[in-house]
Amino acid sequence: MQPIVQPLNGNTPGYGGPRITGADSIAPAETTTFTELQAAMNSAGVSIDVILYMLQKRMADVDGQISDAMHALEDRTNRSNEISKQIEVLQQMQVKGKAGSTKQITIDASLKSAETLTIDGKKMSPLDAMKEVGLDQDDFTLKQRTEIVDGKVVKLHAITMGQLETMVTKKREEITQINSGNELDMVRLQTLMQQRTQILTLGSNLLKSLNEAQESIIRNIG
Repeated sequence: MQPIVQPLNGNTPGYGGPRITGADSIAPAETTTFTELQAAMNSAGVSIDVILYMLQKRMADVDGQISDAMHALEDRTNRSNEISKQIEVLQQMQVKGKAGSTKQITIDASLKSAETLTIDGKKMSPLDAMKEVGLDQDDFTLKQRTEIVDGKVVKLHAITMGQLETMVTKKREEITQINSGNELDMVRLQTLMQQRTQILTLGSNLLKSLNEAQESIIRNIG
């Protein structure tokens, strides 16, 4: 069904611009671009209701994208903070390991006080500290050794300095990648915010034009 344009003139009471009736008048595309919105506003064959509907749909679409971009940025920032905590633990383990003669650090809970780490003001074993910040011991090739603890033979596990250095490098590369992603997210967010401002400006200009047209009609009637 083709839309039927009902032309009105400036002397017609209640005139607000051309109106469209028919099924096609209420079915704009789900995603409307900024250019399409401008074209619709400049078209004499598109009703005000349809233009407002297109503005609302486009605004909702942009707001959804802004929300997604902000959540992505928040997730990346949280992940970056988690990795920074992991690097802090790894570096503490490096310091403790280098202080010993074996150039490695025992990670088990049953260890000497000299090898304990301090995380957020709490003292804990390297293994507990790793668990605290989400480091998986399976990511390392653990060195096993036995030791007499409280008169009992205990099997302990250690990580070498080389493995710690490799993991620190890996974690720093992850942060670099996250920061690059954050920069892209910020650019995308800035673009979306600009689009939102443009849509608001279009809507404001449309309402201003409608108001001026109504004032003109009232003056002509009077």
